[in-house]
Amino acid sequence: MNRIGLALSGGGFRATLYHLGLTRFLRDANLLSQVTHITSVSGGSIFAAHLALNWDRYNGSPNEFDAAASELISLVRLDVRNRITRRFPLAIPFRWPLRLFGVPNRQLTRTGLLEHHYEKYLYGDTSLFELPEKPQLHILATNLSEGCLCSFTRDGLLMVRRAPGNTFRIDRIPIGLATVPMAVTASSAFPGFFPPLELTGTDVGASVGEFGRQATPMEAFSTILVFACFAAWNGRF
Repeated sequence: MNRIGLALSGGGFRATLYHLGLTRFLRDANLLSQVTHITSVSGGSIFAAHLALNWDRYNGSPNEFDAAASELISLVRLDVRNRITRRFPLAIPFRWPLRLFGVPNRQLTRTGLLEHHYEKYLYGDTSLFELPEKPQLHILATNLSEGCLCSFTRDGLLMVRRAPGNTFRIDRIPIGLATVPMAVTASSAFPGFFPPLELTGTDVGASVGEFGRQATPMEAFSTILVFACFAAWNGRF
């Protein structure tokens, strides 16, 4: 059986809906079930995570496909960006008192509110390790703290770090507390509306020495190139 890899690009909710249509085409052509790897960024990640978590429904009957797709379309119709922009000022008075007493206030930031909407309306509090083994999903983001590429997967966080001699190494960091909404938020945050998502080792269940404090906005590299790199590294193709 042929194996297919999908590289889902960014472009906001327009990209999300475009990739939904692409998936419908693949399903109707009896090709969707052959997809084994998915890489995604930004708007593509919003759909990719929902596709992976609802794989059997998207590969099921037309009614099952439409039911899964309607959940995604409902989120798009919420106009999340403007919804958060209108409500964010209401959270500002609570942020500094919480910070003063050392209480985490990530959920009161614009990016935190985006994560909340993903959790409430699309993914629930699903952990990354609950993602299915097939298709293998890589949710991509750029790590601003270290200037490197990151990939959120069910097996942990992959970080492509620079090594001596102009080479690179791929470190795998266990992040047992990381959730799907958290990963999608890190991938789909973009400057201007949603600042980088700041995560600590405590947030994701990682050792502070391995993880530290990281800021992750949307990925800007070519998703197709990144997919090829990860596929080659895994020896899949």
